[in-house]
Amino acid sequence: MRNKITASVILLTIIAFAYGCGQNAVSDPSTSARYARMDEAYGYAETAPRDGSFSSSSASSYKSRKVITNGDMKAETDDYDETLRQIRVETERSGGYFESAANQTLNGSGKGLREFDAIIKIPWDKFDVVRNNLIDMGIVTFYEQSTIDATGEFYDLSRRLNAKIAAETRLIELIAEAQNAGSDITEIIEMETALSNIREEKEMYKARISYIDDSAAYSALSLRLTEIGEGLADGFGARITNSFSKSASFVKMSFEAVAVFLAAAVVPILAIGFLTLVCALLIKKRKTLRSPD
Repeated sequence: MRNKITASVILLTIIAFAYGCGQNAVSDPSTSARYARMDEAYGYAETAPRDGSFSSSSASSYKSRKVITNGDMKAETDDYDETLRQIRVETERSGGYFESAANQTLNGSGKGLREFDAIIKIPWDKFDVVRNNLIDMGIVTFYEQSTIDATGEFYDLSRRLNAKIAAETRLIELIAEAQNAGSDITEIIEMETALSNIREEKEMYKARISYIDDSAAYSALSLRLTEIGEGLADGFGARITNSFSKSASFVKMSFEAVAVFLAAAVVPILAIGFLTLVCALLIKKRKTLRSPD
C-alpha cells in the first residue's frame, strides 16, 4: 500500500509539472508562431480597430484576447477647474473610474498653481475614445502608450491551473484512502506537504490570471494635469495676503532660530560668565593685598 501511494504521489507531481510547464512563458522568443496558431484555434485572430469603433463580431473576438494597454499623459491648462470637470465627465461617460487621484498646490510657484495626478481605469474598448477626446481638448503636452499581449501567458496559466486542480483532487482522495487504510503517518504527512505545495502554486496561478484578466478589461491611463498662467493668487488682495503670510512666516522662523541658538548657547554663556566672575574676584583680591594700609 505504501509503495502504491508513494508512486501515485510522484506520478501526480510529474504529470502536473509536465502539463503545466509544457508551454513556455510569453517572454520566450519562439512562442510568436504558437500564439498565432492559438489565435486561429480560438477564433480571435482579428486585431481590434484603434479608432474606438467595434462591430459586434470584432469586439467579441478581440475581447477574448488579453491585451494590456497603459498610457502616460501629461497636460497643461489655464482653466484648471473646467478642465478637471471635463476629465471627470469623460471618465464617467466611458464607464471608467479613478483608481487613485491626488490634488496639490505647487510649492515655489508663488501663484497658488495646482497639479492633479491620477490613474484612470478605462474599459478596454473605450480607451482610445477617451484618449483622443482628451487630446482634442488641446491640453496634452506629452503622451506615451505601451501595449502587452498577454494572451499566450493567460492560456498557459489556465492550463497549469487546471492541472493543479486535478492533482489537488487526486491527492485529497489518496490522503483519504491512506487514512482509512491506517497507513504510516509519515506517508500521510508527505502527501499533505505535496498537497500544500500544489495549493500554493494554484493560488499563485489564480492571482496572476486574475491580474491579467482585470488589466486587459480596464486599460490604465496615468494622467498629470498642471495649471499654468496666473493661477489663483493674481489679484491685488491676494498678493497682499500672500506677502503678509510670507512675512509672518519669516518672523516666526527668525524667533525660532534665536530660541534654538539661545538654548544651544546657554551652557557656554553660563560657563564664560562664571569664569569671568572668578577672574574678577581674584584680581580684586590681589589688588587689595598689594595696596598699603
